[in-house]
Amino acid sequence: SALFSPKSLMPRSPWTAAVLMTFHMAERIRANPQVAGGLQKLAGIALMAQQDLFDAQILAQNVINGADSFPLLAVPFFMLAGEIMNVGGLSKRIVKLALAVVGHVPGGLGYVAIMAAVILAAVSGSAVADAAALASLLLPMMVAAGHDKARSAGLIASAGIIAPVIPPSIGFVIFGVAANVSISKLFLAGIV
Repeated sequence: SALFSPKSLMPRSPWTAAVLMTFHMAERIRANPQVAGGLQKLAGIALMAQQDLFDAQILAQNVINGADSFPLLAVPFFMLAGEIMNVGGLSKRIVKLALAVVGHVPGGLGYVAIMAAVILAAVSGSAVADAAALASLLLPMMVAAGHDKARSAGLIASAGIIAPVIPPSIGFVIFGVAANVSISKLFLAGIV
C-alpha cells in the first residue's frame, strides 16, 4: 500500500514538477505541442533563475551549438538560389524549354507544367518555390488557352510537389542531418 500512496506519486525534484505543470497547463488551454515545448523551456529557465543556476552564456552556447551544422546551411542557400533564379528569369527560360519540347502535343501545357516542375525541382530543391514560380507563369497561360482555372491550379500544385524527391532536395538534407544518414546516398536514392 505504500507503493501507491499519494506521497509516492509526487515529483521528487522541482525540475520534474515544472515539466509536469507546464504540460498540464498546456493541455488545459489546448495548446499545440510547439507551445507546450516553449512553455516547458520558459518554466525551466524561470526555475533555474529562481535557484541561481541560470547562466546566459551556457544558454547562448547551447542555442549556437544546436544550429551549428554545415549541412543545414544548404537549406537557406537552396531557397536563396531558387529566389535568385526566379528573379533572374531562369524560371521563364525553363518554361520556354518545356514548351519547345512538349508544347506541341495535345494537352501540351499540362506536360509543360510537369516537365518544368521536374527541371525546377532539380535546380532549386524547394517545392514551395517551384510551385509559386510555375503558378505565376503557367496559370495565366493555361487559362488563356481555355483550360479550367481550378484544374490548371491543381495540376501545377501537384507537379510542384515533386521537388522533395528529386535531388537536391531540402527534405533529404534535413533528414540526412537529423538521422545521421549520408546525404549523397539519399540524393542517389532520389535519382534511382
